[in-house]
Amino acid sequence: MPRMKLKSLDIAAIVVSLAVVAAFSIGAYGGGDAGQVVVEASGTRYRFPVSTDRVERFAGPRGDTVVAISGGTVRVVDSPCPDKICVAAGPISRKGQFIACLPNRVSISLEGHDEPTADGTAF
Repeated sequence: MPRMKLKSLDIAAIVVSLAVVAAFSIGAYGGGDAGQVVVEASGTRYRFPVSTDRVERFAGPRGDTVVAISGGTVRVVDSPCPDKICVAAGPISRKGQFIACLPNRVSISLEGHDEPTADGTAF
């Protein structure tokens, strides 16, 4: 099969397409610094500023999950789950990141300073 040669407009279209995809990806997934820690445990949602250092315990069906907020990061310090994947996940610090302890039904996520209260599915 003969090889097709890319023309300058083909290359320009590819570069522009990659730049658009990168810009949307950064905006959606890599977005700036987090402003709030959101913890969901036992059907209740808790919110804390990521700028205030604290250690909190959240009850789940298997016991308490201990979450530490320190230096702008959040991590699970201890959990009663058998594999402790949530503890091994390490700290998170950017909006959109999350940690979940599925056996204990506790999830931790980071939201930005100006997170909207409704999204496109609300309309």
